[in-house]
Amino acid sequence: MKALFVVLLLAIPASAQPMMIDPSRMSGIPRPDPAQAAGSISVRVIRGDFAHPMAGEEVLLEGPGGTRHEKSDVTGHAVFSELEPGAYRARVTAFGQTISSQPMELPASPGLRVMLVFPAEARAEEPPTHDVSLLTLGSTSHFIFEVKDESVEVVENLVITNSGTAPYDPGPNGLRLPLPADATGLQTAPDAPASLTLEGTSAVWHGLIPPGTTSLTVGFLLPQRDHTVELQQTLPLGLEQVALIADKYPGMSIEGNDLVTSERAMGGRNFALARGPGVSAGGTIRLRLSGLPHASPFWRYAVAATAGLIALGGFFLAWTARRRPAELALTANRAQLLEKLAALPNEKSPDRDALVAELERIYRQLDGDPA
Repeated sequence: MKALFVVLLLAIPASAQPMMIDPSRMSGIPRPDPAQAAGSISVRVIRGDFAHPMAGEEVLLEGPGGTRHEKSDVTGHAVFSELEPGAYRARVTAFGQTISSQPMELPASPGLRVMLVFPAEARAEEPPTHDVSLLTLGSTSHFIFEVKDESVEVVENLVITNSGTAPYDPGPNGLRLPLPADATGLQTAPDAPASLTLEGTSAVWHGLIPPGTTSLTVGFLLPQRDHTVELQQTLPLGLEQVALIADKYPGMSIEGNDLVTSERAMGGRNFALARGPGVSAGGTIRLRLSGLPHASPFWRYAVAATAGLIALGGFFLAWTARRRPAELALTANRAQLLEKLAALPNEKSPDRDALVAELERIYRQLDGDPA
């Protein structure tokens, strides 16, 4: 062992310098700082390294009380003060892309610091375009149906793809995505960006849409009539393919848009997975589920099938109902555990049982079961 150490030591050039810290590896990770005033969060915005602070950038902090805005100073810092303890997230948009922090839990004391790092190669973005033909709803967009007592909850996970090199500017009225006319109880996901709002029966994106993909999640209820639910929705953007998932019941059928339906048994549950050809911009998607029961335990068991669903088609659970503040931590823990579960190489991985057990415990608590 001593000889090996000597060999390794000799292999280091005499001119070797101490390892430099890569700021990008710390981007978005909050840390408590005793030097930071209680009730405050300091956000530092840089490009590539500490020698390139980004001044004059608008930094957004989402948390209790809504969204706050601050401009970064000449050192790249934007400080938010007089904050109440709670869950926060910081983000900044520049060079046609948005950098966000991890969810941050601000204690009573001390304050937090977080750094948002843009790539070193990032340069001033191209002027925004108004060419909506560059936008589509990508192939990973999908619909989730959950049967309630007298209605069906629909979750739409839509992935807007900007195939251009410049951000798309939807104008002062935003990009409007109409939802079904008979939809009620519209909600966005708890971590929805401030750019996404609900107006009437439409989801509206305000602000630039950068090149690449931008995800948004909305949910709503559709009435169930005679054990049947119908979704009819006109899409302003082309949808590359129709994809949906629902709990499978005896006698249930899924129709619409030339769908091809398959059934999969996972985690002791039966699921219906349906795919079909896309819909052009301005076209209408029509889906009809019939033979439905009046209630479903879908979400209580969905965790046991999550890894299999991801492997089968990239489906994921991206929707939760609006939670009370005490449940936000459970929701965050669930998201982290689902990511770990999806990252396992196969279902026989030794960590799988422990992850599933912990997820089941979290789902019971979210369902109101203290056990």
